[in-house]
Amino acid sequence: MNSRSISLNKRIKSDRIISLIVCILIALVGIYQVVLFCTGGDTNSLRIAVHAFTCSAVLALIYLALLSVKKEGKPFTDKVIGYLRTCSVIIITGGILPFFLEMAVYIMRGETYTWNVGDFDLLIPILGVVVGMISEIFVYGKDLQEDNDLIA
Repeated sequence: MNSRSISLNKRIKSDRIISLIVCILIALVGIYQVVLFCTGGDTNSLRIAVHAFTCSAVLALIYLALLSVKKEGKPFTDKVIGYLRTCSVIIITGGILPFFLEMAVYIMRGETYTWNVGDFDLLIPILGVVVGMISEIFVYGKDLQEDNDLIA
């Protein structure tokens, strides 16, 4: 292996370890926020829990994508593309879901829900769309990689 491959493998290994540790920590934060919501009823805790579980799921998929890159030796594979597309859907859902969950909690309590413009954060779903676009770039990269492999 050349020095570039060795360096890449070290970075992938450290990135996998970091993403897994942070994934677990954020999942624990999400569980704690669910407990706070169940005991106190604060809908902000529910919102934070959904965001924490979303981040945890995305980090788990990043871990799996990095593991796939390590095993396959290539970043442009169907598995990595699938992980990116799944990340995109999870991010979009995780950005929209807190708004509707909070509204549902208010309705189930019999309270009136007043919608404020700041209650719905558009940045998170937009980031999900960006990740989806990156997955399409990976599709193109996979096609180029296959063409290059046929030529070589």
